[in-house]
Amino acid sequence: MREGSLRNFVQELAALVESVRTGQGFFSLKPDCHDDARQGAPSPIARLSRRIEACHPLDVLASLSHGTQVYWRSTDGSLEMAGLGQAERFGAACRDEQEEVFARMRALLSISPSTVKFYGGLRFDAQATSGSEWRSFGAAMFILPRVEIVEQAGSTYVAINLLSDRSIEEQLCEVDDVLRHAASPRAHSERLIVSKTRDDNPNERGWDEKVRDVLGVLEGANRARKIVLSRCSRFAVEGSLSAPAIVRELMRASPRSFGYIFSPEPGVAFFGASPERLFQRRGTRIVSEALAGTTIRGTNQEHDQVLALDLLASRKNRLEHQLVIDSIVGQLQTLCIAQPATEETTTIKTGSVQHLLASIQGVLRAEVSDWDVVRALHPTPAVAGTPTDAAIRFIRENEDHDRGWYSGPVGYIGRDESELAVALRCALVDSGSVRLYVGAGLVSGSDEKSEWNELEAKVSPYLRLLQESSRHA
Repeated sequence: MREGSLRNFVQELAALVESVRTGQGFFSLKPDCHDDARQGAPSPIARLSRRIEACHPLDVLASLSHGTQVYWRSTDGSLEMAGLGQAERFGAACRDEQEEVFARMRALLSISPSTVKFYGGLRFDAQATSGSEWRSFGAAMFILPRVEIVEQAGSTYVAINLLSDRSIEEQLCEVDDVLRHAASPRAHSERLIVSKTRDDNPNERGWDEKVRDVLGVLEGANRARKIVLSRCSRFAVEGSLSAPAIVRELMRASPRSFGYIFSPEPGVAFFGASPERLFQRRGTRIVSEALAGTTIRGTNQEHDQVLALDLLASRKNRLEHQLVIDSIVGQLQTLCIAQPATEETTTIKTGSVQHLLASIQGVLRAEVSDWDVVRALHPTPAVAGTPTDAAIRFIRENEDHDRGWYSGPVGYIGRDESELAVALRCALVDSGSVRLYVGAGLVSGSDEKSEWNELEAKVSPYLRLLQESSRHA
């Protein structure tokens, strides 16, 4: 990060803190100060912001290693945010508590400024046994950052979030702590060593066996039509792995992806760049996406197009994709005022592979909440299979690793708009290791070798970046 850019961030954040302490920003803490608060209701959250010179959110995260960190970038770049610390945090330890997390957010957001957003995610399967590597994340966790660096509509802002029912001075001291760490940014001289030994769960032989088991289930009577199997590849590491640096490179290779980082404590981070949107809600308008079917990228633009046309013509891939479309349309139909509209299927290109994609749009009934949408759409056939119950049951009984937040919903929840992606193409970093998660959808006609090759294609950007990070550290 450029020294001048970080200095500017520190100066503007310090100015915000000073404005509150001197009373210049006190108007923002008065109950009725927000012109967008609902019906003049007291706002429990004061959000103070200042426009600053260009200061990239990922640069700030890469320079600091203090406390809780979150990052989010929408696929179209309309919103990019890095968060430091936590003004509020709602978490769930089990499936039964997930709905309460959404209810508490909804109640707080209903009387807060429209710019307030909670960032976080949920486990793929909250009823499955949780592995120790996921202990910091829980079944769900959503955070309102204490400090935010936001890029939106061509401008950059620094903001702090303060809760009116807590000591303002104690909260400002938390911001002071961020300032102290920003004054002494993290050095990147520590050598990073990534082990060349890779522990795949399952390994290729085990994968072949599990694929054959799936095909046996698919060919059985009325049990399942699609099952998604996943793989976890673990590498031992020595030194500090920079999640912001990896995500930056992933986003350069796949600019139409959702970028995300969730680090509940130093040394632990879940991050990735996903091509798949679960849903975006603006008011009552909702957009979801059916993403399934995979082929590799071409060696040049012409070859890329040939492979895309082959993907569109593939009976196996179109079947897999149609199952996802049918499921999303069927679920949204129960929440919308009319039949959702499905756009024509096309292809989307990521760094190493391309997929079939179709957008599905509708208008929600007024009483439908974000939790209602999550509960209806997650998990889609793209990450679990169909029918959902049969696919989830097979995954619980046959996958030997914990998916954790992999293939679960991640993103932000707001009053007037919310957006959640499906956590794909992701990694989990904890003490001494990095785990890479990928999966493949299996339908009748799938074969072991091609599906394993698909996993390798999906994980290849991470393998390259890990090697480069280790070599250049």
